[in-house]
Amino acid sequence: MLAYLSGMFLLADTTKVSGNCPSFGSSMTQTELLQELANECRYDKMVRPPGVINETDPIRIYTRAFIYTIKSNMAKTLQFDVHLMLQFRYLDKRLKFTDIAPYMTQIYGGQNAHELIWTPTVYVANERTSAVMGNGVKDLLISISSYGMVMLNTRLEATLNCGLRLEKFPFDVQECPLVFESWTHNVNEMVLDWDDDPIVIADNLYLTEYKLVDTWVNRSGVSYTSSQHHYGHFAGNFSSINITFKLAREMGFFMMDYYVPSILIIVVSWVSFWLHVDASAPRIVLEFSEHDQYSIGKNRGR
Repeated sequence: MLAYLSGMFLLADTTKVSGNCPSFGSSMTQTELLQELANECRYDKMVRPPGVINETDPIRIYTRAFIYTIKSNMAKTLQFDVHLMLQFRYLDKRLKFTDIAPYMTQIYGGQNAHELIWTPTVYVANERTSAVMGNGVKDLLISISSYGMVMLNTRLEATLNCGLRLEKFPFDVQECPLVFESWTHNVNEMVLDWDDDPIVIADNLYLTEYKLVDTWVNRSGVSYTSSQHHYGHFAGNFSSINITFKLAREMGFFMMDYYVPSILIIVVSWVSFWLHVDASAPRIVLEFSEHDQYSIGKNRGR
């Protein structure tokens, strides 16, 4: 009898609607609700969300970045490292649950939620090496609002290339970009854009050899054709956004270790011209002094 009642309850709870889809329960946990919303019978995670106004419009991905570490070793490698937190915000109307679960306002999840729903594929275009630190739940957070607004937060660590212009060394100022680009969807399907207050810099950010003067953002497009070995769906125009870091070199080290010793050596060398012609002993002392100062400066340069 108990088995029969259990079977009847299960049958009532999984009443089919819209073909093969089960109906939503009256009281579900966040995990159960998300699993039902992302059920294969009503949700295809391989298909990007429809547009906000028209379903054929491209989905817009609004991006924000929190930068907490910049490591510069550009003098030797022409590269710099950036650690940042990325936030992608977009509307997926298929995940709306205001009428289904009015008692719930948000769904939170990590890697398990990421595996159930569609998420944008974005990569760093000017990277040397990079690793998306989102393989664990602690490095990946997804929140879904009751009307389908998805916020994906993940951490990124990237080593970026930066070509240097050294005409004004050591008073040079470098502009180094961080470029994000859509990977699988062209501009007809997905557009990357910057959110309000797109860049947040950590208060305790510290750089060696350089100081961060300014940052700004931009968005553009990149075109790939079949002649560049991109075929079929992967040819066309792709959306791109970038952050530019303006870095000014800290000149104090070069002033104290190169410029000041060189100036002193030149000044001391001119003292010998002010001595009397017969004053050979002071001339010898000055020559030794100049040689010692040159050796000290050379050793510091090493």
